[in-house]
Amino acid sequence: MDTSTLTESSIFICRTGTGEKHPLVLGVANGGTTVTLTPTQPFIRGGSYELYLNCSIKSKGGKALAQAMRMPFTIFAPPPDNSRYTLWTGSMPASVAPDKEWQIDFSREIDVSTLADTTIFICKAGTGERHRVTVGVASGPDNRATAVRVTPVQPYTGGGSYVLYIEKSLKSKSDFFLRQGIRLPFLVSIKQPLSRTALKQRRLPALRQYGHDFLRQRNSWDIFRTFAAMPDVD
Repeated sequence: MDTSTLTESSIFICRTGTGEKHPLVLGVANGGTTVTLTPTQPFIRGGSYELYLNCSIKSKGGKALAQAMRMPFTIFAPPPDNSRYTLWTGSMPASVAPDKEWQIDFSREIDVSTLADTTIFICKAGTGERHRVTVGVASGPDNRATAVRVTPVQPYTGGGSYVLYIEKSLKSKSDFFLRQGIRLPFLVSIKQPLSRTALKQRRLPALRQYGHDFLRQRNSWDIFRTFAAMPDVD
């Protein structure tokens, strides 16, 4: 193998559904017939990735790879221990749209440094396989960082069962932690979601499910309310 053709643009790993490359160190073994890829940061447990090889990779004789290749893989992770999470008991629709965007309101302003797809994430029910989502701040009614929006990068599978998890390591700006993690199971509809335009035309409000206003305790905080944002199924 011509090792000069082994570069981060000719062989690389990306998170599924994104162009986000995972940092790697490339190496060669077995006399140049084997390529090693060593991550410089751990893969996310339950995360889905894809290994890419393109035709710029050549042998020592100058022969290029006959065909570009893509190899998907998932990092093994055991299912989350549900005993560590309080089951969300607020009202829920029977099913949600495949592109459902969740918004979560908290009783205190969030420490955004603790907000990540490791503190709020979604798994396929009964597995540790995570569904790729983006997690970001959505300003609350007073324009403070008291709300979080969880958006799927790719649609959920119609008819599939998922669970949204919130880790208790999520912290408020005033250094309060959740007393316990939260889990919210949900079922995805096999129906096609209405477009946002259609919803506006029908003047349907965003569907909201309000939860419990938990008692405050010293050095702890809890979800004040949770609601699901549009779009929803017909």
